[in-house]
Amino acid sequence: MKNVLNGNLKVWHLLVVAVALMVFTGSTIALADTDAINALFPKGTVYMVSSSATSDNALTTPANGDKLEVLSVSFDVPSGKRADVQAVFSGFLQHNSGTYSYCFGEFRIDSATGTALHPNTVNKYQLYGGTIAKLPDQLTSTFTGHRKGLRPGHYVLKTYLSSAYATCNVYERNMNVVVNIR
Repeated sequence: MKNVLNGNLKVWHLLVVAVALMVFTGSTIALADTDAINALFPKGTVYMVSSSATSDNALTTPANGDKLEVLSVSFDVPSGKRADVQAVFSGFLQHNSGTYSYCFGEFRIDSATGTALHPNTVNKYQLYGGTIAKLPDQLTSTFTGHRKGLRPGHYVLKTYLSSAYATCNVYERNMNVVVNIR
């Protein structure tokens, strides 16, 4: 017990505590200054818009890759403001028979060639696909997107589906969009 309380051990304890405090304090400061903070949407007024359809209004995508608009919502960004948008699509999909079957989804602003939502600005989301169109042949697929800093104006956010080889049927579907006006 006498060796535990000697002077060298007390200095060692002090050094361990000091290093631990520096690590935890430094980590906190580093976390406060990361790009993760910049990923947060600025404070604003939040609106939610939704669109949905049932299987009574089923749609079939063309097999040639052309885009089919399946849902849309509109919103306005007032003069002098900016908007940040987050969107979620969910739909019950079924492929038609064929050697191959793929179904893709994407969000676009105003038209099939308009601005895409991130993170999918180059390619479409592959909602399902494979070399043989077999079971499971009925899936509920979801994808998301976002875009920051939309300028004042009227916008229509559209969900597009497309397919390759065999067609893709879309039945029940919905799109929820959160718009942050700042």
